[in-house]
Amino acid sequence: MPLDSLWPLRVATDPMKLTTGEWAGVLGVNVEAEYLFLELDREQRRSLLRQAKTDGFESVRLHKLTRLMQSLDFNSYFEATLQGFLDDLIDFGLTLSLDILSWPLKTTLSTGEVVGDGWKQWVYSSVELQNRVNQIIDWLSSFYLDDKPLFKSDKLIGICLFNENSLYAEPPSDISVISNNACKKMLRVGSLFRNVLQKKGYTGRIFLSNYQLDGDDQICNLQFSKNIDRHLYFDYPQFNGSNLKVSGRSPLEFLNYWKAHYRKLFQEASECWISEINLPWPNQFMHEMLPVILAL
Repeated sequence: MPLDSLWPLRVATDPMKLTTGEWAGVLGVNVEAEYLFLELDREQRRSLLRQAKTDGFESVRLHKLTRLMQSLDFNSYFEATLQGFLDDLIDFGLTLSLDILSWPLKTTLSTGEVVGDGWKQWVYSSVELQNRVNQIIDWLSSFYLDDKPLFKSDKLIGICLFNENSLYAEPPSDISVISNNACKKMLRVGSLFRNVLQKKGYTGRIFLSNYQLDGDDQICNLQFSKNIDRHLYFDYPQFNGSNLKVSGRSPLEFLNYWKAHYRKLFQEASECWISEINLPWPNQFMHEMLPVILAL
């Protein structure tokens, strides 16, 4: 979701603030591929898209498509299903953004090494995994969006190469990654796939990765593109096995913190995207989501 415009705030009462101005970005909704294609039939998907458009959304981020493609093994039935969905997007006047690599399944390499869910950091060092990403791009290039090859369509408004996959975060326990020249490695691999996409005819926005991170990861992403994609969770869930825990704090109480954090995430960026923004369940402050977003 591009958020490339901030509007002024004026104080009405202390501590209440009112937001004034006009929206200048694109408001999108995030939809996971496994839910979309394994739990819904085409009419239900069309109903979901119709409701999204009615609710004011203009774009759909198709998330975790990699995982579904692996589990279905690129079968021909799913090809028809995915093409139908892309056609339906256009019917409802919606645009599309994609992750190329998003939470892939556990994978066994030809060497016998087992790469865990997400291929965290492995993709930057394994030529075999990089070749598999090329296969994904080749497969996607066979689809059409608005009667044009997918990567040549102006309805595809953004691509993130590696969803939440960085040499600066979440190192897997079963791989030792040399941290020296981490950004150089990320840029080398990212540039490789950017060249592949451009050869397929894509000329739009390409993001290297996305995380709720500033610092080194943010600086590296800005070297790849001045258009930057980040995630913003107001109460990031903590996972302990099958148990999910949130802190249960009101984001409005900490509004000044979140405004400062938002600006820090996007400092020096020419265009700001947030591909995931949420106040995760279970949380008693879900009703505060929209006011917080509008106040950023």
